[in-house]
Amino acid sequence: MVALASACATAQVTLAPHEVAAGSRQTLRFQITGGCPAGQRITSVAIDLPMWFRLDQALPRDGWRLRQREAVQKNGPLGQTGAVYWSLPTSTPDGATDPAAPLEFLLQGRLASHGGRWFTVRQACGGGHEVSARVSMRVREPAPAPVQVSNAWVRTPAAGERNGYLFMSLTASEQLRLIDAISPAARRIEVRHTLFSKLKGMTLFPAEAIDLPAGTRVRLQPGGVQLALLDLNEPLGEGSTLTVTLRFEDAEGVVTAKTLTVPVQRLPAEQPGRK
Repeated sequence: MVALASACATAQVTLAPHEVAAGSRQTLRFQITGGCPAGQRITSVAIDLPMWFRLDQALPRDGWRLRQREAVQKNGPLGQTGAVYWSLPTSTPDGATDPAAPLEFLLQGRLASHGGRWFTVRQACGGGHEVSARVSMRVREPAPAPVQVSNAWVRTPAAGERNGYLFMSLTASEQLRLIDAISPAARRIEVRHTLFSKLKGMTLFPAEAIDLPAGTRVRLQPGGVQLALLDLNEPLGEGSTLTVTLRFEDAEGVVTAKTLTVPVQRLPAEQPGRK
């Protein structure tokens, strides 16, 4: 656990676990002890959700109301992180909660990037007193993934196009799922499947992950499954390269990763029908 004293000397916020692998799905336990002046109880707790944390769900507490504010992921002053709020109804009688007892609040989600990270925890007290604290955690790089990657390439985007598409072949030595991909070249990367219909023709739709059966070659290719590089930071020119990190998860939830340097080209690295 990592403890951090807030602006009030008697308050303590702890977070467990305090170190996790990037890309892993975790249940984070925030424990708050004290913080409010004598005679005042905590009436609400808010946890700000940084952009690098992808919330799956916040767990409710008996007797507390729960609500969420969605993040606004834009550059500049219009951007806004999300937040989760727990609050006691105003009708809750005094003495219903012990002000000295630790309170635990749980979030479930993924840690998207590595390095030193922190959450901001804010609490309000019955007399109008407010306390905020930062609690830190360490997000480490995952171990190398047992996956062979071949024929990786990015199709050269058309002039003015803000998105790109990444293709490759993946062979895992054990059953895994490709759950995530990140690159400094794009704001985010999304798994997309191709759907054919008589009315709309070929349509791409997002998916959560790509299953990789053990020992089976899985192709990400035009007209099938692919990775969409969304909101490119700069044009991808013919003959350039980009770096991308793929993250995989096994049946036990253990996350591993593989980093690639991928060429940008107009034609596929492997021609159709070629083994």
